[in-house]
Amino acid sequence: MYILAMTAPDTTPPVISNVASSYDFNNGVEILTYSSSSGEINIWENQFGGWSNTDNLMTTGALRIRVGNVDEDPENEIVAASSYVKVWDYQDGSFVNTWNSSDTTNIRDVDIGDVDNDGSNEIVTALGQDTHSRIYKFNGTSYERMWISPWTETLYDFSVRIGDITNDNKIDFVYNDWNTILVYENQSGDFVNTYNITGAGNNDNIDIGDADNDNENELIFCGMDNKVHVVQWNGSGFDEVWDSGDMGAAVQDCAIGDVDGDNENEIVGGGGEMYVWEHQGGTTWNLAWNSTGYGSNDMKNINILDVDGDDKNEFTSGDGVVPGSWHIWGHVSGNTYTEEFADESYG
Repeated sequence: MYILAMTAPDTTPPVISNVASSYDFNNGVEILTYSSSSGEINIWENQFGGWSNTDNLMTTGALRIRVGNVDEDPENEIVAASSYVKVWDYQDGSFVNTWNSSDTTNIRDVDIGDVDNDGSNEIVTALGQDTHSRIYKFNGTSYERMWISPWTETLYDFSVRIGDITNDNKIDFVYNDWNTILVYENQSGDFVNTYNITGAGNNDNIDIGDADNDNENELIFCGMDNKVHVVQWNGSGFDEVWDSGDMGAAVQDCAIGDVDGDNENEIVGGGGEMYVWEHQGGTTWNLAWNSTGYGSNDMKNINILDVDGDDKNEFTSGDGVVPGSWHIWGHVSGNTYTEEFADESYG
């Protein structure tokens, strides 16, 4: 199965599926997915007009896969939240598992970014089995823990995202913790929980980006209340300015990016179906498109990227009901999108 099915909070790692990401090794885009049946991260490349599984990396329970430069060399690494944090490096044409964390188990999520504003990226985790979150940093030869949350969090800390949410040109990180979104800022080398945002109850996922195309970031979140929410920084705190209304089923994931090639961002959501909302000005977004025929397939693990080299983004998703299914969706024209590719060969 290819989708992250975090629909019930507990301490057992949920069954997961597709965690599609871009990864450029051979002057092209790769897509990474996870197969819960084989315990492998599957790497896909677009070859001769079709997507082929070209490599597999053994792991256990990969709850989230990220791609980014975490060791200061010229190439990206693969970072997975799984039983531990795992890092793979691309060396001499193959992937090598170069590091595994060892100080907790069952990491639920991970993100990559420069949270200490020193010009190099760190790895930030959501909570582990011991209910603490962590930041790991490359020290020149390996990775070391540079921070651990001093408090015990709940067991509902599903997601973490990195971005400038307070629009002060400094990178923050944001946790999705059951009914609360927690914002952390770097203050004199320490990471402090400076703001809390009321969530929707059983929040599923969050994203940070310029949702209204005003050159300032918003926070979006979604969850079991069947809605996507948009939150804006007001200079001293956060205001929720919009929600999608009830979509009829839990919205399992949401992301911000330009998916129709107009150089303005849209909001993409996934749950029972896939959804695209267009910004209409001010604090209004309208539903421009939704897929049909998927019912309650828990479409999630959304990524927005140009996977086919046509200078226009597509969006990828996994599927929590159809075994082994992952999808590529693309813009056709106007408010029309189509499923460009689906694979159901890995369970």
